Order: sequence, then structure tokens, then C-alpha cells
Amino acid sequence: MLWFMDKSRVTASTVILDDPKDSILDTVDVNRFTLVLGCVAGIVFGFIGLIFTGIAHLKGAPRPLIGWAMLTLSAFVIVVTVRQLFWPVPLIEVTRRGVRVRIGSPVRRSGLFFVPWARVRAVMFTQTVASRGGREDALGIQIDQDDRFRLPEVRWNSSHAAPDAQECDVVFAASMISGDVRECVRKIEEQRIRAETQ
Repeated sequence: MLWFMDKSRVTASTVILDDPKDSILDTVDVNRFTLVLGCVAGIVFGFIGLIFTGIAHLKGAPRPLIGWAMLTLSAFVIVVTVRQLFWPVPLIEVTRRGVRVRIGSPVRRSGLFFVPWARVRAVMFTQTVASRGGREDALGIQIDQDDRFRLPEVRWNSSHAAPDAQECDVVFAASMISGDVRECVRKIEEQRIRAETQ
């Protein structure tokens, strides 16, 4: 993939390539506890699916269609969470040239979307609306977008900033992140400032 920089210090034709061999300076990994909860939820749904199919004989009339749908869903959830537990793909990779954010697909390495430092306006602490209501702390990234550089419309793993919170283009909720959100923000923002001054 290639993206264009439009900072005043470079010409509009300067091309930045995402070099897969570019050294990774830091990563923001997925919260493993959340993955374990996902795996447990998949097992519970699978057991309920067994009951509905009639394979596990318990009280109540079997409903095979619902049961097989639940078994399929639970198998998918278990495969995805176990894969992430044993072969994790980070939410964010920080490199010398920019950041790779996992918004292109939910779990695959090919879902890492490269954003050059010239396009990253800021990395900041923000908040998102929590799934159970209220607010949740989050890591936000503001990105310069135009006709030549645009994030995908569907952004897997990314939330939206809460009302009255700092507006960001990519937002990762604290419940998804392994470690302290503020510390992750500080480290990535330091790398961005360092790249900007070079």
C-alpha cells in the first residue's frame, strides 16, 4: 500500500510506502481478559445451542434451526478468540514511518491499516460510549484525510468518541486495550512528535 504526504515540508508527490520490514517500536495489544470472556461466552452459547438442537437432552422442546445457528455462532466466536489468544495481532503497531491500526478486519494481520506520521495530527486520551452505558476511557487518533488518503468506511475494532469528548477518526476503548490507556497514548504521541521533528 502507498499513501501520500501533504505536509508543507514535502512535495505532494512524495510517496510513503508501508514497509513490512520497518522495525516495530511499540505495540498496543488486545486485552487478553476480554478475549477469555469472549471464549467463555462462545462456550456458553455452544452449550445452549446443543440443548436447542436436541443433542443434549434437557427439559423443553428442541428447536433445531435455532440450535444450529447458535452452534455456528459459538464456533466462530471460539475460533476467533482462541486464535487471538495464541496468535495475537496488535490493535496498533508503532513504526518509524507511522502507525498501523487494526481497522481493516477484526483479527487478521492484513487488517492493519498504515497511516504515515505526516497524516497523524494527534494521539490523545478521549472517551467512548460504553456498551453497558455510561462512558469509557479510550485511545483516540486524529488523522488528516482528503481525496488522496481516506480511512475505510467500516472500521473494525474502532469505536466512536462519546458526545462532548475529543473527536477522533480512530478510537480504541480501554476495555479492548492491554495496559493503561494514558500510558499508551503518551508513548505513541512521543513517537509522533519525534517523527515530526526529524
